[in-house]
Amino acid sequence: MKEPIEITLRDQLERGWWVDQSQWFEQKVWPLTGVWQPVRLKNGDITRGVMLAGYNGWRNGNYAPINVVQWLKPARWFASPEDMEGKVKEYAEYRHAVLYERKSPLRAQEQQKGLAP
Repeated sequence: MKEPIEITLRDQLERGWWVDQSQWFEQKVWPLTGVWQPVRLKNGDITRGVMLAGYNGWRNGNYAPINVVQWLKPARWFASPEDMEGKVKEYAEYRHAVLYERKSPLRAQEQQKGLAP
């Protein structure tokens, strides 16, 4: 099996494999639109790209079309470059924890005052 590579993008380290952009439509971890991913452009530049509902192809931060040839399939959510499904259950649990298990500052204050359970 190919070992994942590491890239640094905007001060964030990402581990994974460069795969053809067409694999985006075969993966099951994320919805097919609205998810930002590290991508490699036709000219070799590395940036972040997103698929937007109602638009064809990848877009940049200004929502202008970009010519993507590969996206970085993260080792955190995929077992290998050939893994098309990904760790769907693990990602759903992670997403739930990030979105719903954060402590609200208001709730923390209410708990300190004995107003909330």
